Amino acid sequence: MNADFNELLKNLKTSTATVEQEELEQVVRDFFLSLEERDEFAVFVLSRLCGKKLEKPGRKDELRAILTTGHRYSIAELAERMATSDKNVSSLLSYLRKEGLKICIDCEGRRFIEK
Repeated sequence: MNADFNELLKNLKTSTATVEQEELEQVVRDFFLSLEERDEFAVFVLSRLCGKKLEKPGRKDELRAILTTGHRYSIAELAERMATSDKNVSSLLSYLRKEGLKICIDCEGRRFIEK
């Protein structure tokens, strides 16, 4: 797709270039796909090549990254940091536990990952 875009730009710079408006619009649309669409497409292609389902990074990964900093957080602090509800954080913590992550709670109710 980038080669098509570069070729089109090269043709536009020459005085003899005649480019259909629709073709130009389509190449520009294809070139400027949103990053999310590109990520989804990349995950789809990789999952087909690997023969198994892959997931794009999401809220669980964000929560896992926060917890791996070594700090201790309450549910409310995690929710505020992730801009989500306390209930969503609790659900995400449950999913992470089911995946085998050792999430502990200290005497003040703060969550952390056991090392």
